[in-house]
Amino acid sequence: MADTNEQGITGRGQMRDTLIVCNALAYAILTIERLPVDQQEYSNMQDMRAMLEHIASQFLGVDYFISGARRHMDGEGFNKPTKNTDNVVTGNVVSLPKKGKPKK
Repeated sequence: MADTNEQGITGRGQMRDTLIVCNALAYAILTIERLPVDQQEYSNMQDMRAMLEHIASQFLGVDYFISGARRHMDGEGFNKPTKNTDNVVTGNVVSLPKKGKPKK
């Protein structure tokens, strides 16, 4: 894993740069998946997935990036928990019940 104290390309640290690359790969994979089958660049998508699996295994895992990008692209916000009343893992985010009266 990269030294988080190093500047990296953006100047915000190598770890931040790596997280950005993981996000970019996740968005690219999902964008290709959403194309009509005859327009999908399947080999590129598989190579991107392999790259994401390799890089993301050092951090939060592939599911974190793919599910976050999917929720964002579907208009649900990036890594925002879905509404529920139980302690349920929704994607990669744990949604805990709120204390007090539920909002109507």
